[in-house]
Amino acid sequence: MTTERLVLVLALAVAAALFAWYSVDSRQETADSPKSLPVSAEIAPSATVESAVALARPKEKNDTKIANADATAQVAEGNASDAGRTESVPHREIDESTDVRFRVRWGQKGFCGTKDAARVAERSALLATFVPAEGSADLVFYEPSVSPRAVRSVQQAFDLSVPRLPVGTLKSRSTPKTYVYKDIEQMRSVSCVNKAAIGYFDGAIHVVGDSRYGLSRIRVTIIHEYVHFLLLERGIRLPMWLHEGMAMEFARERWWKDPTLGLMQWLLEQHIPFGAMATAFPSTADEKFALAAYYQSQMMFQFAFKDGAGGKLDALIEDLALGRVRSSDAFVAAVGLSGDALERAWREFLVEKQNERRGETPLENVVDELPSGESTRSVDPRLH
Repeated sequence: MTTERLVLVLALAVAAALFAWYSVDSRQETADSPKSLPVSAEIAPSATVESAVALARPKEKNDTKIANADATAQVAEGNASDAGRTESVPHREIDESTDVRFRVRWGQKGFCGTKDAARVAERSALLATFVPAEGSADLVFYEPSVSPRAVRSVQQAFDLSVPRLPVGTLKSRSTPKTYVYKDIEQMRSVSCVNKAAIGYFDGAIHVVGDSRYGLSRIRVTIIHEYVHFLLLERGIRLPMWLHEGMAMEFARERWWKDPTLGLMQWLLEQHIPFGAMATAFPSTADEKFALAAYYQSQMMFQFAFKDGAGGKLDALIEDLALGRVRSSDAFVAAVGLSGDALERAWREFLVEKQNERRGETPLENVVDELPSGESTRSVDPRLH
C-alpha cells in the first residue's frame, strides 16, 4: 500500500469515528434538552420557548440595541429550582430596528410598512372588490363569497356586543370600517400578520369570515380589534400589554386554557420582562412568541386591575392619553410595585390563579361568554 493511500484510509477512518460520536452526542443532547413550549399543530414550531421569549428591556429611548443580560438573569432565576432545566439563554444583542417582535406597526396598511409596496397595492385592489353589507351604513364590507351568516355575525357584534363593553372613558361615537375575508389565506396574501391571525386592526378591522372557526369566534375577534380602535382613538399607541390584555379580557378570550399550549405553566416559571411588554407587537411576530405575549398581556391586565378595573383603569388611560405616564412605566404605575416586590406579588398572583383553575370545568366544556349574553365553545388558539 502506498503512503498516499494509507493516509487516505486513516483520514476516512477518523472522519467515520467523528461522525459516529457526533450522532450519539446529538441524540443525547436532544433527549436531555428541555421541551419547548407546546403549541397546536397549526402553529409552526419555529423556535424553542427559550429563544421565543428571550427578550430584553430597552436601555434608553434612543438606544436601538437591547442588552439581553436582564432577560437571561430572570430566566435563570426562574429555572434555578428546576433540576435538569437549562438555567439561562444565550447572551445576545437584539436590534429593535430589525426585530419584528418590537416593531410597533399601528397605522401601517396590513402591518406591512413601506418595504412591501406591492402587497399594499394588492391589498387595495382586493378591498376594492368587497361589497358593502346591507344596513351597515357602508361600514362593513365583505368578499362576495363570504356567507351571509358570517356577515351577520360581524354586524351583530357591533349591534349587540360592542355597545355593552365596559370601556368607561373610552366610549366612542364612531365605528371603524370592517373588511370580512373569505379565508385566512386571502387575508394573509395582502397583509403581513403571522400565520395564526384571524383578524387585525390597522385603522380598519380586518377579520376572516370562514365559518369553520365558528360564528361566535368572529364576534370575539371584532370585540378584540374594536378595543384597539378605542385606545388608538384616544392617542394611546402603547403599552402593548394594555392593548392586548384589555382586548383579550373584554372579548373574554380563554383559548390559552388549552393544556397543549403549556402557557400557564410557562408563565409560572418565567416571563417576558415587563419592560419589553410595552413594545412587544405579537401580530407580526413568530407564532410561539405571539402566543406567549398575548397570554402574558392578559395576565398583566388582570394583575394590574385585579381589585377592580373601573376607576383604576380609567385613571391609567387618562394618564397615558395626557402623557402623564410613559408607556414604559405604565405597568409599575398601575400595580404600585417594582423590583423584587413586584416579582413576588406577580408570582403569588399566578399561583393563586392556577389554584383557582384547578377546580374549573375541563377545557372541552369551557365557553367564552360574550358581553351580549351569548356564549361559544372556544378551543381554537388563533390570534388577533
